[in-house]
Amino acid sequence: MALAILIGMVVAVTLVPALLAILGSKAFWSPLRRANVDRSEAATAGGRWWARLLTRRWFAFPMLLLCVGGLVLAALPLRHIALGVSFVDALPANNSTRVAANAAETGFVRGILSPTELLIEGTGVAQRRDELARLQQALAREPGVAVALGPSSANLPDGLNVFQSRDGGASRFLLVLADEPLGAHAVDTVRRLQHDLPGLLHAAGLDGMQSSLGGDTAIARVIVDQTVHDLGRIALAALVANLLFLMLFLRALVAPIALLGCSVLAIGATLGLTTWLFQGVLGGDGLTFYVPFAASVLLVALGSDYNIFGIGPAWREARARPLREALALTLPHSARAIRTAAFTLAVSFGLLLIVPLRPFRELAFALSVGVLIDAFIVRSLLAPALLSVMSSRTGPAPDVPEPAPVPQVTSSGEVRP
Repeated sequence: MALAILIGMVVAVTLVPALLAILGSKAFWSPLRRANVDRSEAATAGGRWWARLLTRRWFAFPMLLLCVGGLVLAALPLRHIALGVSFVDALPANNSTRVAANAAETGFVRGILSPTELLIEGTGVAQRRDELARLQQALAREPGVAVALGPSSANLPDGLNVFQSRDGGASRFLLVLADEPLGAHAVDTVRRLQHDLPGLLHAAGLDGMQSSLGGDTAIARVIVDQTVHDLGRIALAALVANLLFLMLFLRALVAPIALLGCSVLAIGATLGLTTWLFQGVLGGDGLTFYVPFAASVLLVALGSDYNIFGIGPAWREARARPLREALALTLPHSARAIRTAAFTLAVSFGLLLIVPLRPFRELAFALSVGVLIDAFIVRSLLAPALLSVMSSRTGPAPDVPEPAPVPQVTSSGEVRP
């Protein structure tokens, strides 16, 4: 992605200007161009009254509260977000692997596809059958565990050493979970078991023994936790980097922080709506673990682009006039360009819905909705209203012309500059 952006930038500043210079006005020829230009000018002129209204403080403040309240309301489902891997559930409904998995889960329990293994190691642990039986009973009572199989299970074949090692130094339990093995609920169950195991061993009388969890769900937990840890830092670094770029571009402190806060609100609303749709309405077992972070990083970057395209012209204009007037003057032009670009991006991201896999559909929805929220609500309404309310503190320093030199008259009557 980074390489594609760099190549696109090089093409945009070299090849495109060269082609425009060669083709001249022919590059913009169209049989409908005159009509399009007329409609564009009429739309821009019609939008100026709205821009002037939005930059009036008595109107900007209620609009600011309305936008912030709506975005916060949309972000509320984010409190219940759950992350999983769910390779099987992500497959199309008619896929043979998913059909077989659904049949197995219907006939048994959902976790039958991949039980979680618990290994207890210690000198002579296999001979401590009473303690192991108590541990097995405690494991079976844990929330999210449907069946616990272990050394005390009945009708075990002799000589296979299914649940204990030959040297007696290790015992094993198979935990069949109540949820899909790679889903968010199963990952939470294994995470809770990992936390509770020391207490369970102590209660069973197995102090000093080492425990470890294995299996697909345990691996999924490591993947999810590591991703949350690392990508959380990446998201924070992306926010800081974008804040620094905005500060350098606008040569200001308060406005970049406010604009970045608008971007964070938009991302929160996007992820909240994504959680509401895929977990609440469609009943999915959590979101795919990398979707929220990939969408967030992309939307932060796109939000910074829209800040530059939307606020940059007003910021330059505000060096010669008040910021609110500059916003009213430039907003119709910049908002129209941003909305057009956002609609194009939303349609492009929406094409990911063609891929019949749930992670792509989650990513398509998050990116498409996020781009539209950023363009049509944040950059067109929230950011201008916020800057209009804070205009006395956020505007750039005006360009003050140097005073003209005062001519001096000498004693001989000669005028010197």
